[in-house]
Amino acid sequence: MIDMTGYVRNPWSKEHDSIHADVLIRRIEKAAGKACGCHYEIYEKYCLDSLFEILSKLNADDARVLCEVAEMRGYNLSDEGMDAVDKAYSELMTEIHKEQI
Repeated sequence: MIDMTGYVRNPWSKEHDSIHADVLIRRIEKAAGKACGCHYEIYEKYCLDSLFEILSKLNADDARVLCEVAEMRGYNLSDEGMDAVDKAYSELMTEIHKEQI
């Protein structure tokens, strides 16, 4: 029997496909790295937004697995964690906007 520990439904594929949660997060991080412009706050917001979007599509068991793996990778997938990331992102965008004026 195959050990499916750490696997979740693949949100980018067919209904019965699975992907290891760590691989899913690394793919998100890779995409975030291309979109962040070397700003950690943008990178982190991209990652959390993507993770929350995926969490909304997963069943409870898969969501729990993804949350556990994300936590091991340093992500805080709580409302407080998202609020902190949103605040840091907003402050950075304000700073960037001021520099462009």
